Order: sequence, then C-alpha cells, then structure tokens
Amino acid sequence: MKFKIIFTRLFLVALTMQAAFAQELKILKPAIGKLIMHTPEEQRNWASAIDLLKKMEEGKLNYSTDLSKEDQKLVDQLELGMGPLTYSPGCSWYCGGGPYKILASSELDTLNYSADNIHDFNLQTAWVEGKSDFGIGEYIEFYFKAGSPRVNRLVVYNGYFKNHHLWKSNARLKQAKLYVNGRAIALLAFRNVIAAQSFDIDPVQSPNEQDDLVIKLEITEVYPGTKYTDVVISEINFDGLDVH
Repeated sequence: MKFKIIFTRLFLVALTMQAAFAQELKILKPAIGKLIMHTPEEQRNWASAIDLLKKMEEGKLNYSTDLSKEDQKLVDQLELGMGPLTYSPGCSWYCGGGPYKILASSELDTLNYSADNIHDFNLQTAWVEGKSDFGIGEYIEFYFKAGSPRVNRLVVYNGYFKNHHLWKSNARLKQAKLYVNGRAIALLAFRNVIAAQSFDIDPVQSPNEQDDLVIKLEITEVYPGTKYTDVVISEINFDGLDVH
C-alpha cells in the first residue's frame, strides 16, 4: 500500500512538471501571406503548366516553338511565382541551405501523400498523416546536414492547397509543437486561413560538426475538415541566415 501511495505521488509530480513545462513554451503566432484560392479548373491548368515546365527543363519541349501562347502565359506565371510553386528561379537562402532528408511518423499513402511532398515546392502535392483519427501526436521531421546555414523561419502552407474545396474538406493544423534537436521550443498557433503562415524563430543550426540539425513539428490540435479527418500539410519551406 505504501509503495502504491509513493508511486501515485511520483506520477502526480511528473504530470505537474510536464504541465509546467508545457506552460513555459512560448506560443508563436504567424505572419499571414496572400490568400490562395485555386478552383478545380485552375488546379488542372496549373498541373498542365507544371508538366510543361518540367519537360522544358528536361529539354523535351521548346518554349518558343512548342508552346501555345496560352501555355506560354501559364509557364511565365509559374516562373513569376503566381501559381502553386512556392520556389521560383533566382537566388535565395536555398542556394546554400535546406533539408536533405524528411521523415514522418506516418503517411496515408506512401505513393500519393508521402513526407517528401511537404518540401517539393509544389502546392498541388501534400503530406497526409496516416492515423485513423485527427492525427494528434503524429509528426514530421526535417534533417539538415551539420554545417548547414542557420534556419530562422518556417513557412507553412497549412491544409490541402490543391484547390479550395479540398482545403475545406480536410483537417488542418490548429496548433503544433516545434522541436529543435529533440527539445520542444515553442507552440505554433495556426490561423484557419488558406494562405502561407510564416513563423520566425531564433536562429538554429546543428549542435556540432558531426550531427544533423533536426526540426520537428508534432500535431497537437486541429481544425476539422468538412468531410475528412486526415490532417493535410501541403508545404513547409524554410528561410535563414549565412547565405549570400
């Protein structure tokens, strides 16, 4: 009986310490970008434009001779950052930075909704967690090589941005716990908007010359979808220091 009482007290102390630690985490609120409201028709047009751009980059198509005026306009808009691509040509932090590996606790479908989709700079793809409910506790991890430039910003496209109907249908992040190298440093509080959400953090990098920098987001609260319980994140990009 005495052992049971001691164990109960220790358990309550542990819970109290855990609650106190959670309260100490700062809550970060995002800067909100412009609304991104693609219709299903626009989604199909952008998918075609992305395919054309890929074939041009592979040398299979010529912009001047093989593309119609309408297709040229769509490709031009992609390259100007007006479509579903989150990374356009030109110098940026990604010239020297960025994760080399991405892991997730689960995936709804490894072919269509894999973890790699969350950092392919394309809002027509997405990572979807594979848990049967709202995915509380599921997470995504980004690995940066030792010596990589420091990270000080996360840009999250929260929800399924493929088109605005899918965004409403699927669940989205309401809150996520942010970890750096295994240590929880903040709670990210998301707005329920179909727009990029940017979170600034203190600059972080690998702890030494041998180990990776690991940035992890864990789902703690969600906005329910009108049809599905799956939590969808279309894209997470980064920005930072030490480049140019």
